[in-house]
Amino acid sequence: AAYFAALAEVEEHGRLPVPLRLRPSSHRRLSREQGYGRGYLHPHDYADADVDQEYLPDALVGRVFYEPSEEGLELKIAERLQRLRRLRFEARGRGGDERSG
Repeated sequence: AAYFAALAEVEEHGRLPVPLRLRPSSHRRLSREQGYGRGYLHPHDYADADVDQEYLPDALVGRVFYEPSEEGLELKIAERLQRLRRLRFEARGRGGDERSG
């Protein structure tokens, strides 16, 4: 289902630009000047290696493609995603994510 949902978005929107914060900036001064990599949050710096960060192009912000089922291993994945979403919501109420240290 996720594959077909993503494919439908590509068919509707075509090729969309990668958000600047996700573009590599380490090798080109010009790319850094244009904002490449600016604002990127490194997941390994945060608790549960999870950050409240958008990875999709602006036209797709908030779109969810993968929804795990309530069966087998996907039930555990669904529980983890629900927990992470709750933690993100709580962190927003405090003004941001908590770094793991």
